[in-house]
Amino acid sequence: MTIYQHIVEYNSNDGIGNDITGLSDLFFRLNLNNKVITLKNKFSVNNDNIIELGIKKSYFNNQDIHILHYGSAGYPLNYFLDLPGKKILRFHNITPVNFFKKFCDENIYTILEDSYKLSIIELKSLVLDINEIWYDSLFNQKTLNSFFSFNNSTLKEKIYPIFRKYTKFIRNDFNINYNLLYTGRIVPHKKIEDILFTLYFLKKISETYKLFIVGKVSKEFVRYYQFLNKIIVELNLEKNIKWMLDTNEEELIILRNNSAFYISMSEHEGFGIPILEAFAQGIPVIAYDTTAVGETLRSGGIRILEKKFEYIAEIIHSINLNPNLKSQICKTQYNELDYYENNYQQSDLI
Repeated sequence: MTIYQHIVEYNSNDGIGNDITGLSDLFFRLNLNNKVITLKNKFSVNNDNIIELGIKKSYFNNQDIHILHYGSAGYPLNYFLDLPGKKILRFHNITPVNFFKKFCDENIYTILEDSYKLSIIELKSLVLDINEIWYDSLFNQKTLNSFFSFNNSTLKEKIYPIFRKYTKFIRNDFNINYNLLYTGRIVPHKKIEDILFTLYFLKKISETYKLFIVGKVSKEFVRYYQFLNKIIVELNLEKNIKWMLDTNEEELIILRNNSAFYISMSEHEGFGIPILEAFAQGIPVIAYDTTAVGETLRSGGIRILEKKFEYIAEIIHSINLNPNLKSQICKTQYNELDYYENNYQQSDLI
């Protein structure tokens, strides 16, 4: 028996790539043979376990297990469904297109809208022929169930949070530090403008506060990047913002080590990997509680229930002045991280 994980594009730096890598490591620890099949291999290091799509059906057998990681349309479903063996859908959510309309031209929006509609059609067809669905959050389960009713009475549904081992950095220095950090895609639903509004009020408290924005700007959302820069100028934040659009993992680790808080104002998350990365490096997390964010935080971090930016700024500054409180927040976050560093047995999964 071999477990095959299928994905359109295998990128080790995104959420789905994170999950694939974590699952692969878990399968190896359980002595289960496994490989990744992908249309586009963008993994950051050479990996003999990655296979490009195109292997003939005769290569597989009925004891194999196939997991399709789904975040958008694009993977050839007929190929996946025609392979011998057990079929599992790993649903990672798809972002509603209404977040994008304001920030891309009409042609691009039409493409995104068509892709969103196609994804729902594909998912509806998939659930007729697969054996199980694995969700990484209850929110994602509710999302898929909101698209359509399942007619497959034999279909099993399971919730497994994203799999990954995190190297903990046990921080001992919680002195006052005025650096805020955001890491992730520079896309509209992340609501980076709301972090800027928070920084505006923090600057009124202390000119020393700075925000480091780490991510990449895709060609589809250059208009959103321009929109953010316009806000930065209007709020007179030029000296308080540092864009980091081409940052490697080593540089990111250094940035986290020098940050006082990780902040997220995202309004759509199927899970939220950057939150756990901040947990691991001992950074207090401030996050707007929506979609799957609360599930990911569990009892860690500070949840923002309303976007009252002046109030949020006061909370951040108050915590910043209290090293013992920051230390306690991080201890709770370390404890929650243990929840994700699972000890699943083979019987739990397969």
